[in-house]
This record gives sequence, structure tokens and C-alpha cells, in this order.
Amino acid sequence: MRIDIDIFPERVIVEGVAIVRPSGISVKQWMDQWDAMVEVPDEQCYRDEIAKLKRELRAEKRRPQPQSTKYLVTDIDHTISDAAWRDHLLGRWEEYYPLGAEDKVIQATAEIIRHFHLAGATTVAVTARPRRWEQLTTTWLYRNDLPVDEVLMREDDDHRPSCYVKADLVRTRFPDLGRVALVLEDDGNCCTTYRGMGLNVLQVERAPPRNSALQSR
Repeated sequence: MRIDIDIFPERVIVEGVAIVRPSGISVKQWMDQWDAMVEVPDEQCYRDEIAKLKRELRAEKRRPQPQSTKYLVTDIDHTISDAAWRDHLLGRWEEYYPLGAEDKVIQATAEIIRHFHLAGATTVAVTARPRRWEQLTTTWLYRNDLPVDEVLMREDDDHRPSCYVKADLVRTRFPDLGRVALVLEDDGNCCTTYRGMGLNVLQVERAPPRNSALQSR
């Protein structure tokens, strides 16, 4: 039996119903578990597994959550993914973004993310990519073994410059900005905006894009 399941690091959409990943289950375990359930032998097995996950999620929500968790915020393109090879397509977004699936990892920043993960921090990716590329983005993170816990993206109809979009995403996600330990970002304007918010920023250097007139996104 084929089940309609869209799999993401933080949740799955099963027949139109969203189920959030309990924090006690790693991203890899979560995605592997759902990959195995895409085809199941019978409907009762599917229902039993869904019921079990829902019980675990309810128990997780009742459990007191620690308030001391620190967060690492990271950009994606040119910060953890080496996107320079497709920069000649900047402005032709329907060609530019799909090729992100083929980006190589920037190992220096990937190691920073893994270090924070081992230290118990939560990593949140904040990207100006439109939300319609969410599955491509989360699949790329998973396949490259990057321990990113959440991905925040611009809405498809939001065409503001990246620094405005990202600043709003961060302010909404983190009412207490003091819990953000570090931001990884390559864009100079975004770095300036983040620093103006009182955040610690590590700017990732990159080669300039081939068409500098198309950096607003």
C-alpha cells in the first residue's frame, strides 16, 4: 500500500496531517523511520505506528523543557553549501534553486555546526530560499549529514531583500535573542543587520557573484 508521506527533519505530513518530531528522536532516526513506512504491508500497521508516534509527541509536550539551550543560527547558500558554481544563474531563480541539490558542503562551517551539535546546541538554518524549496533543502541537509534541527525560509510571495527577511525570521523565532550563541552568514548586509540586533556573527568569506547587480535575494 502506498502512503502519501512528505518527510522533513522536524515533521512529516501524512495524508495532509502534520506530525512533529519528538526531541528524543534524532533527525536521522526520524527520517529513516518514515522512509521505512512509505510502503507498509497493511493499513493496520500504518495506523498503529501513527498512533504510537502521536502518543510519544503528547508525552514530549508535557515534559518540562530546559530553558538553557543555546542556538546556532546559520545561513545555507555560500555559508554551508558551496553555491558559487551556480551564481551565473542568479536572478533566474527557477533554475538557480533546484541546482542547490547538487551543491558540495563547505567543510569548515560544517565542522562548526557539528561542534555545536556535540556541545548540545540546537542549530537553526535561516535562509532566504523560498519555502517551495523546503523539501529540496531539508533533503540536502540530511544527505550531507548536517545536524540542522530547524529550517526557516522566506514565504514564496515575500520579495524583500534577504537581510530584512532573515532578521524578521530570527526575531520571530527567538523572542530572547540572548539564547542565540552565534550566527554564521556570508552576506555583508545580513551580517551588519544581525550585529545591529546584538548578535555574535561569524562572516563566511566567499568569492563575489558573477552578476553583482542581482544580490538582493
